[in-house]
Amino acid sequence: MNIDPSIFKAYDIRGIYPEQLDEQAAYLIGRGLVQYFKENNLISPGQKFLVARDTRNSSPVLAAKLIEGITDEGLDVDDLGVASTDVFLFAAGFGNYYGGVMVTASHNPPEYNGFKVISRGVEFVFDKQLQELKETMKNLTAFANHQKGQVAQAEVTQEFLEWLKQKGRMEKLTKKFKIIADPGNGTAAEFIQEFFKMIPVVVAYINLEENGDFPGRGPNSAKNNPVMSEKIIEMGADLGVAWDGDGDRVAFYDEKGQLLAGDVTAMLIVSQVLKENPGSTIVYDLISSKSLPGLIEKLGGKPIKSRVGRAFINRVTQENDGLLGTELSGHYLYRTDFEQFRSYIENTWYTLSNVLHLLQDDGRPLSVIAESLTKYHKGDVVIFHTDKSVRIFDELKLKYPDGNQDMLDGLTVDYGNWWFNLRPSNTEPIIKLVVEAESQELLDQKTAELKSAITPLVS
Repeated sequence: MNIDPSIFKAYDIRGIYPEQLDEQAAYLIGRGLVQYFKENNLISPGQKFLVARDTRNSSPVLAAKLIEGITDEGLDVDDLGVASTDVFLFAAGFGNYYGGVMVTASHNPPEYNGFKVISRGVEFVFDKQLQELKETMKNLTAFANHQKGQVAQAEVTQEFLEWLKQKGRMEKLTKKFKIIADPGNGTAAEFIQEFFKMIPVVVAYINLEENGDFPGRGPNSAKNNPVMSEKIIEMGADLGVAWDGDGDRVAFYDEKGQLLAGDVTAMLIVSQVLKENPGSTIVYDLISSKSLPGLIEKLGGKPIKSRVGRAFINRVTQENDGLLGTELSGHYLYRTDFEQFRSYIENTWYTLSNVLHLLQDDGRPLSVIAESLTKYHKGDVVIFHTDKSVRIFDELKLKYPDGNQDMLDGLTVDYGNWWFNLRPSNTEPIIKLVVEAESQELLDQKTAELKSAITPLVS
């Protein structure tokens, strides 16, 4: 097997095209996936794979070679074509597929590409499973004596629209909001106009054309986009909405053109869904603001903390029969009941409908609602380049012995009126520092203090 082993990450398969991930690698991964699924009794003869892709320039050829590898192993493939990841996940659940691959590098730059792999129940294949797949790739068996699989085109747009109309109570959205919508030249452009036809809004688009170079603002929706802010002010819009490259993350701007943090968006969603589902469990990642679990409790819900990462949040939400799992990066996973099983998947369109319902019911501008929910001051993430995280954690434990310490994900120390988390990256030799405090003055003081303590330890 001539495949760069570094492309097997913690959550997906990802690398630079074609240096790390090329057509031959895609073909072999297609074959390896089928063999891995069969070895682990995840799929049987007669069951199908679902494949979709994002708008990157390399996605058509990588998807084609991946499908060739899968069908050479005797399995049929339904090809969804260009689709956002949330539509792909819905299609996988709706069609009860036993395996699937989304060809995408998510919010990474255009030169990257990769594969998000799922098994039955729309369960992501990640972490240990991806390492096992890598081992399978080292020992691909010869072709068995079987007939080549067939490829058929798949389509779920109408089914997804009907589901969303009901789930999002779209007929109840009657206020004529002004919205700036930015699919970022990515897969959200496939569906965005169909969505806005369902509600009486005035919408202006930016970066609407699908383009694998992502020329408008790049595929990362979490980065502040001045063009979006200017358009909101110019149009007098109520809000702006931006999607990432594969359409499974969504970010919001208020009527002043300010980008809302992912945990603030989570609080908007929670404010709406707990009205409709009182007492429900909500999972959040541990670097989200303390305002979020506080709000969940205030509204009668049950907050549960998770490690950072979509896969971990999914697992914790599932284990606790949660209603919603939220991640600071902009992933919001909703409990979704399909005919055969229950799953937890992103749905950026349902997120948008929840925010619109909240705005309509509340009546105040988005900036005012967001400010009323935010009780703490939080700084930007501080990055340190080092591979000595264990040593640094040990030193900080000694420096802050009287704080409430936990090691769920890196080191978190909480003093009540301020807290910090320091955790290593899953993919790079870096550690990330997040600090939050009750006042800006205390935040600045503690951030400077921590930087001074950590900097001498990184070398």
